[in-house]
Amino acid sequence: MRIGIAGEMHDWPAAARLGYEYFEANLSAVAALSEREFSERKKLPAVTGIRAEAFNGFFARGTDLYGSPEAAVRDYCRRALGRAAELGGKIAVVGSGRARAVPAGMPVAEAEERFSGILRIIGDCAAAVGMKAVIEPLNRTECNFINTVSEAVALCRKTGHASVGVLVDFYYFYVNGETVGAFREI
Repeated sequence: MRIGIAGEMHDWPAAARLGYEYFEANLSAVAALSEREFSERKKLPAVTGIRAEAFNGFFARGTDLYGSPEAAVRDYCRRALGRAAELGGKIAVVGSGRARAVPAGMPVAEAEERFSGILRIIGDCAAAVGMKAVIEPLNRTECNFINTVSEAVALCRKTGHASVGVLVDFYYFYVNGETVGAFREI
């Protein structure tokens, strides 16, 4: 087993000093860096001896996924995942509850179809840089869409992309009232 920790980019050196074996960074923050800022951050794996192997915060809070043109989503994913790979990225977590939440008035079936298309874009961009993306079921109080393991698995299967999987965060799992029996059902 390896032990890592999530934090802001400025926490990365401290994580290495404290003996963590990898770092988890915020993908949308990495994507938002200027070229100069990113050039400095690219030095962190060599300087600290650990890589940012995992990324959370796939989309920034104000992202309108359902209103964004496909080309804009693809451009963002290429930039974000390309940078993540340069920092040692292996896994990008697609939680982003505010961005993926079903907007008022949109049928859930339509949101599911559109989000599945977004996941295919994410999968293509992840595969291009040797990464995987994982759907994270979230707490019902944080997001109104994809709250259970079975919902995430069903959407992953519908998406049908080899570079898209599912991550189970046991905090959300238990907060949502799921039990280990859920794994037998999928």
